[in-house]
Amino acid sequence: MNIGLLGGTFDPPHIAHMQAADVALHELSLDAVWFLPTGDPPHKDLSNYIRATVRCEMVRAAIAGNQNYDVCPYEVDNPGPHYTVFTLAALSKQFPEAEFTFIVGSDSVAQFHTWKDAGRLFELAQIAIFERPDVPVSSLDPFICSRSVILPVLPLPISSTLVRDRIKAQLPVKWLIPEAVENTIIRHGLYRT
Repeated sequence: MNIGLLGGTFDPPHIAHMQAADVALHELSLDAVWFLPTGDPPHKDLSNYIRATVRCEMVRAAIAGNQNYDVCPYEVDNPGPHYTVFTLAALSKQFPEAEFTFIVGSDSVAQFHTWKDAGRLFELAQIAIFERPDVPVSSLDPFICSRSVILPVLPLPISSTLVRDRIKAQLPVKWLIPEAVENTIIRHGLYRT
């Protein structure tokens, strides 16, 4: 099976995440896309983020009913810190029949030099880069780009920060996040303060 791994904090998951998964699924002829919520990455302070189990719940709500999507809770279920290279190695061992494509935004690729054993990622998975308007592929390391698949720019200027800020300001988020995610946020009283 050809599996796309779409990593992120998903705090909360929004429509652009769904669009990224859909574009990758079709552009790369994947059998499925697994959403990989971040556990405890050493380079990111998650103290202000919603706990990982609730972020997984929101992703499950977002993708409910879509047989091409699933949640891979590896980093949530296993103690950290979590390095992408170790996660990919563990998943490759756990699912030896799968071929993985790690789907990442150009903003994250710009920071690859800070990732642990970043060069080894290419041994464990195909890398697919979504070009973000604020970080054009032309600004990235040409060596990394030459070893990766470049996916089209996502036209939706939506971020989790935007969604959180709108909820804090008591503004509507309809059409920014799936309705099931909004219901989960309301049920847990998230992002209000």
